[in-house]
Amino acid sequence: MVLSRNDKIITVSAVVILIIAAFAIVLYHEPAPEITVTPMTKTYDVTWTKQTGERVITNEVSKKKQYTCNFSIDIPEGSVLNSADVQVTWKDDHAYGLILKRGYDTLTVKISLGGKTETHNKKGSGNETFKFSINEIPTVYSVEANDSYVAEDIIKGMFTGKNSASFDVTADVKIGEPFWRPLKHFMDKGNDFNLKITYEYYTPMIEEPAGDEMPPEEPPVKETSYLGLIISAGNFGRI
Repeated sequence: MVLSRNDKIITVSAVVILIIAAFAIVLYHEPAPEITVTPMTKTYDVTWTKQTGERVITNEVSKKKQYTCNFSIDIPEGSVLNSADVQVTWKDDHAYGLILKRGYDTLTVKISLGGKTETHNKKGSGNETFKFSINEIPTVYSVEANDSYVAEDIIKGMFTGKNSASFDVTADVKIGEPFWRPLKHFMDKGNDFNLKITYEYYTPMIEEPAGDEMPPEEPPVKETSYLGLIISAGNFGRI
C-alpha cells in the first residue's frame, strides 16, 4: 500500500513520539521511599585474661628530712586493676662491729592507697610485703553491640577509671650511730630502701558470636529495556 505524503508525515511523527516516550520511561526513576533501618545488635562474648606486672623503685631517705613520693600503676584502658603487692626491702649500710653489729638505723615507711595505710617499721633491715585490694575481678561476660568496635567501647565505658591506682609513700630514718661517735654519726646520711610492686589485672577480649556469617550476595537483576519492547512490539510498516 502506498502512503500519501501526509500519511508518511503522521507516521514518522508517531514513531518519533513513541521513541521520545520510551526514552522518558527508561530514564525516569520513581523516588525510593525513605526506609529507617535499625542496626541489628549481636551478643559478643567477653573473656577476661589475668595478667601480671612488676616494677622496682629505689628510694633514699635522709636523716634530716622526711621522704615523700608518689607512684602509680597504669594499665591499658578497659582493663581492670585487681590488686597490688608492695614489698619493702632495705639494710642498714653503716652498722659497725665484727660479731655483734651495733648502730643500726630504724626505718619507718608508710604506704597509702585511698583510705588504707600500711606501715613498715624495722631496725637494722627489713623485708615486708603489703597487699592492697583495688578492684573486684570483672564479671561481665557478654555485651550487646552492633559490631566489635562498639563492643570494645562499651567495655571501656563500663570500667572507666579502674585501670590505674596511685600510692603515697612517706619514709623516716632514725640514725643508729650515737653522738659520741661523731665521725660515724656524721658519715651516716640516712638509708636507701627498695619498693617492689607486683600487680595483677584483667584484660578483656571481645569474641564474635558463633556462626555469625555473612549471607550470600543475590545475583543482580537484569533490567529490561522499555525502548526495545516498544520498538519490537510496534509494526509501523515501511515508510
